[in-house]
Amino acid sequence: KILECLLKEKVEKVEKVEKNSDENQCSNVDKEIREGKRVPRLRVRNTNNHIYASIIDDYKKYVLCSTCSRDATLSKILGTYRRKATNRVINNGRTIKSAWEIGKIIGKKALSKGIFKVRFDRARHPYAGKVEALAEGARAVGLLL
Repeated sequence: KILECLLKEKVEKVEKVEKNSDENQCSNVDKEIREGKRVPRLRVRNTNNHIYASIIDDYKKYVLCSTCSRDATLSKILGTYRRKATNRVINNGRTIKSAWEIGKIIGKKALSKGIFKVRFDRARHPYAGKVEALAEGARAVGLLL
């Protein structure tokens, strides 16, 4: 009887988790994207000081998730430097390590929203240096490019 009670409790917990996981699916990610019928693109923008990455649904013209090296919460991961002209402390988005970390973060955000495959849009940037590191960081998390 004790085992039966424990099994019932476990089954109820599993059912609750399954119901909650359906409710927690992001409302702005279509079912077609989650199933893999439509593939969004991972857009990379690279400047001298920072790197930006966003996942865009071209069908709806909607940004599904994005991140950049300017985010204040990433200062511990990326490190900071002080700009001489303005004396401001800025996140260090210049390095390949920071691009790798941004790639890992955008990959985790995409996977948490149910996006497993994206097209890589590097625009005019050559596939080398920071752009390559961002792509490899996203692949390291499990995102398919």
